[in-house]
Amino acid sequence: MPFSDRGTLLYSNAFTRNLEDNKEYVLATAHATLTVGALYAILPTATGFDTAAIADNASTYRVGVALKADTAGTVSKLQVGGYYAGLTTPSLSTAVDHGLGIGDGAIIDEGAAAPFRANVFAVNVTATTTATSHNVILLNREITAST
Repeated sequence: MPFSDRGTLLYSNAFTRNLEDNKEYVLATAHATLTVGALYAILPTATGFDTAAIADNASTYRVGVALKADTAGTVSKLQVGGYYAGLTTPSLSTAVDHGLGIGDGAIIDEGAAAPFRANVFAVNVTATTTATSHNVILLNREITAST
């Protein structure tokens, strides 16, 4: 079933909803060898979508988590929405319901009031003390700014 985020032309009909596991995915060509559990930017191109390293810029993009360690040039399935266990992050101490966003080209804790900020892509669902892996709900939304 086609799915689009608020009718955005940039990503219209590109994302699919898998009702069996309540998760959303996109296919994108890997820009380099992907790391399972790592977050990547998903950018539209003339021929589809490509992955890229997340960045601190004003570009509009989506983010997805690599599900396999695909090599450069491989069409890869990335998860963009729903529950994901084990998102690789910098060392963060976060609380339940804190938003995770993009800041300075890295994943940051944006706090409890964060889910509506332009750089937030997920909500943390497990309290951690200085961990590099977090269980999250990916929001499947465009990143329109980063701090």
